[in-house]
Amino acid sequence: MRTRTDSGIGKLVRGLRVQRQWLGFLMIHKLAATFMQHSLENGCLSFDIVIMRMLGVVLQCACNSRPGDIARSSWYSGKECLLFKDVELKLKPGGKTVQDLEGKVTLRYVKGKK
Repeated sequence: MRTRTDSGIGKLVRGLRVQRQWLGFLMIHKLAATFMQHSLENGCLSFDIVIMRMLGVVLQCACNSRPGDIARSSWYSGKECLLFKDVELKLKPGGKTVQDLEGKVTLRYVKGKK
């Protein structure tokens, strides 16, 4: 058993407490590259599906959200998911490349709001 250090009280709690680690840019980059490489080496029915799945994971990580905040889970039948109207992309004034895009993603159906 370890002592609880976050409260400073010193009470004993069951199990081990592990410091939370967030996914960083390099980990997401490696995940996306490996996913694409696997599809290239082993084949796939359509690269549209591969890119869609990869973009879904990257968007979820970029928004720091849960899977149910972006995709509709099987328990819901309505539009409780991220829609095209929730994503707004604008080109900066005078911008000409993809790097000049600014994005705004509105997460309307987060946990507790469905």
